[in-house]
Amino acid sequence: MRSVLSLALLAANVVTAAVVSPFDYSGYKVIRVPTQKDNVKEVQRVITDLNLDTWKYPKSEGQNADIVVPPSQISSFMERISGMNIEMMHEDLGLSIRNETSFEAYSGKFILILSDCIYISNS
Repeated sequence: MRSVLSLALLAANVVTAAVVSPFDYSGYKVIRVPTQKDNVKEVQRVITDLNLDTWKYPKSEGQNADIVVPPSQISSFMERISGMNIEMMHEDLGLSIRNETSFEAYSGKFILILSDCIYISNS
């Protein structure tokens, strides 16, 4: 009975460790391709052929395609879309994520202002 319980706890720890590890998007690019009547099918084909993830898939002309491109496929992707207008949304998605998730400590002045707002007798 104890061995079954120990095995269950070990399995739970392994699953938890696997879930906690975030994916590293270092080197990934997010590129926006505005679609038009003459390129929407080609943009869809490139996404499908290269098996790329999208933030926004272009279902019809006039919609933007926001495409996540891994480092291993950047050159082939850029070759396939050459001649199309693009907008680089994230040059390095991993760096953008790290910048968004790093926080600086609040200054003492901000905490003082906040406490003045909290306690009505201070206003």
